[in-house]
Amino acid sequence: MQIDKPIITEEFFPLYYKKYITIHTGGGDGKFDSKLYDYWNEVMFLIRPLLSDYKIVQLGDEGDRVIQGIDANILGKTTVKQSAYVLKRAVMHFGNDSFPIHMAGALNIPTVSIYGPTTIANHGPYWHNKDSVFLESDRAGAKPNFSRQEAPKTINMIKPETIANAILRLLEIDTIPAETIFMGNLYGKHSIEYIPDVLVHPNSLKDKSPNIRLDYHFNEDLTFKTLSNTKCSVITDKELNLDILKQLRKNIEIFAFEIKEDTDYEYLLKLKHASLPLRLFSKEKDKRKLSDLRA
Repeated sequence: MQIDKPIITEEFFPLYYKKYITIHTGGGDGKFDSKLYDYWNEVMFLIRPLLSDYKIVQLGDEGDRVIQGIDANILGKTTVKQSAYVLKRAVMHFGNDSFPIHMAGALNIPTVSIYGPTTIANHGPYWHNKDSVFLESDRAGAKPNFSRQEAPKTINMIKPETIANAILRLLEIDTIPAETIFMGNLYGKHSIEYIPDVLVHPNSLKDKSPNIRLDYHFNEDLTFKTLSNTKCSVITDKELNLDILKQLRKNIEIFAFEIKEDTDYEYLLKLKHASLPLRLFSKEKDKRKLSDLRA
């Protein structure tokens, strides 16, 4: 027996654009982090200059991350019926595997949707426009786990240019030759470098996890004062008082020590047994010298 299309009722929402595209980046009220693609800003960076004829409207829940380059942010401002009104009048819709994808499909709106921990076969919209594009992560050869949390997130294995070009093709706009070479785990995360030549108020570094760059300016006293109030990573090429480091280790996220030719081997052994999150590195470029340092 064939399932008939659902009846979707609408309610007016004051959006006065004539030609617009909708985007939704949420995933189940924040409960499905594994579905949340982290590189939508990169997608927008690629397509925004080519969409001068279109406005871009972001809909979803109030807590969704606002994407750069949109023209209208209506997060948390629409009911389900108002969302249907907005979607029905869109030229196309793109976003994560989520309810608006299914609604847009039922309204016969062309969509581009992406799938990481889920599959197109199991989670793709039952009704969809014939031109819709569904992109599934290769998951580095692994099977989908359908989990709410993933590390690493398989949805992020879909490259921004793949999504961008799918959107452009749907709009009959020439694709772009961009190519992602590499994105590490820290890509997109903010990093604060703190050179300890002045004491910073603890509130200014709260919840920011800065890197204390003792390799640029060595000040043991300011370093310990900062660590006593804030979680930090420490990057140093000089020895610090191990007894104090042990007392403050709950606030040390990474202790990165640069090894040089004059580094004291005995100090390294003590560091190793100090239960610190130790990382050893060297800037030596000479392969022979680097081999000696490793030994």
